[in-house]
Amino acid sequence: MPTLYQVKLPPPTDWQEFQRMICALYGAVWKDSYIQQFGTIGQRQHGVDIYGRQNSSKFFDGIQCKCVEKLSQRKDIEGEYNNSKEFQPKLSRFIIVTTAKRDTKAQRKASEITASEDYPCEVVFWEDVCQKFSEHPEILRKYYSDFIIFETAYDCPGKLVKIDIDVNHYEVVVSRIDPTDEHYKGTVLVSDLLSRKCIPYRLGDHWTRLVDVVGITKCDAFLVSKWLNSFADIESLLRIGKTRTFYEPSEQDKKEAKENGFLLMNWV
Repeated sequence: MPTLYQVKLPPPTDWQEFQRMICALYGAVWKDSYIQQFGTIGQRQHGVDIYGRQNSSKFFDGIQCKCVEKLSQRKDIEGEYNNSKEFQPKLSRFIIVTTAKRDTKAQRKASEITASEDYPCEVVFWEDVCQKFSEHPEILRKYYSDFIIFETAYDCPGKLVKIDIDVNHYEVVVSRIDPTDEHYKGTVLVSDLLSRKCIPYRLGDHWTRLVDVVGITKCDAFLVSKWLNSFADIESLLRIGKTRTFYEPSEQDKKEAKENGFLLMNWV
């Protein structure tokens, strides 16, 4: 199965769409929210379609977009570089981004210019663009919405817990969600392997959150919730090795169960 780094995206055929795409992509690469397309059709652009600053630098880099199958060394590389010399303020780097495939002659020409001129010349081929897209999936989703993306974010360490309540047996996985996760920080994922259901759960949540997720009855969900909430934090659960723990309901637990219409049979 290909990863995002291995996927070869189809290049756009419309030069305006390509230019918008590259502006958005390099805005993410450079972390520059002020990156702009330069000028419009009919205006002198001095070889620059897009300009911006890398990582809040004081200096501007210029991008020339070439939606072509093959680059001309003289016209597309040398010619556009010479045009860029008239851009103000003076560029610190000139980048040609193209839909063309990687080509050694074009790379050599860019290297020669870099060695002899005031600021570097760089050619970014379509393979390189695909690589950058893989590092910025939020831009990839915008321009390639028909691609189905599966993004692995981080590991979730967990514990498989085997639970016996009366004659019922359950196997539950409790996984820690990364505490820095934007949406689920502070939660664990409780997964009942037998019912094939799962739910985000915060230690301290009300027991009804596990109803119809863990176990068969309300009593099962009640007891699993009380046991989970007996831990100060998820790390306390993850640290224990292969062992058996017991939970004995308190008088308050028995009272709460009775008020909700069920009895804790073994502890009446």
